[in-house]
Amino acid sequence: MNNPRKETIEEQKLSLESKKLVIETMKLELTKNGFYIDIFSKIALPLALTGLAWATYLANTRAVEDRMNFDINVKQTELRQKEDELFLRKSDAEHNKESLKAAFIQNNFSLITTATPEARLKTEALAKATFSAGDLTDILMKLEQVRESASRAISGSPATSPLLQADYKATGLQSVRANNYTQALQYFETATTLLPSDAEAWNFKAYAQMRTGNLEAALKSIETSIWLRPTDKKLQNFVMLNATKILCSLNRITDAQDYLRKSIAAFPELSIIAQQDLELRKLCNFSF
Repeated sequence: MNNPRKETIEEQKLSLESKKLVIETMKLELTKNGFYIDIFSKIALPLALTGLAWATYLANTRAVEDRMNFDINVKQTELRQKEDELFLRKSDAEHNKESLKAAFIQNNFSLITTATPEARLKTEALAKATFSAGDLTDILMKLEQVRESASRAISGSPATSPLLQADYKATGLQSVRANNYTQALQYFETATTLLPSDAEAWNFKAYAQMRTGNLEAALKSIETSIWLRPTDKKLQNFVMLNATKILCSLNRITDAQDYLRKSIAAFPELSIIAQQDLELRKLCNFSF
């Protein structure tokens, strides 16, 4: 015969075991959750914070770069305004006239450099038929410059092609290195006549004119180089330095100082180059 009391006790034991199992299950879940929280706090959270910090750094860096680029653009705009004020007096129409004269010389280069009286007369007749009286004196002078340069051909024989423009520049630089600025100027004159869109040739010509004492002419030549807006960084630096030197040679010290300071503000790398330029320091004698 079953004992009711004993059955009740067994049921209570089973109930307690069941509750104990539920409690153990809950403890296990809590342990697992604690483990995940611990992992998150030790690994995931620092990673998240690191990612947030990196994103903030990148955003700040981009903001700083954007600000620096904006400031540089402002400084370059100010420099262009100063160049307009100091140098760019020649109109686009005048520059276009120079291009037409260059095209005439290139198209008739062989005839111009042919050393016969007949060729000279024919060239002058073509020039008179092509250009107005106001431009005729200048184009005839340019033709003579080309003839003289061609007669001193780089290789020892007369030049025969307008493609020698680069050779005229190179030979002019050789003359500069030999301190023969008068001869250098003759080569640079021809180089700019053959290709008036060459900012480098105009820069070289301006320097040779400055060294030979043709300061007003040097100012006009460097003006043309600036107007052509060279994109090569090295050439940009040379143009700005030569423009400053020319202004100083003209005793326009305040203008030169202001221009150089604006140039350095727009192109900060120019500062070191300017400080190392002994000729600049001698001609200008001011701090920057």
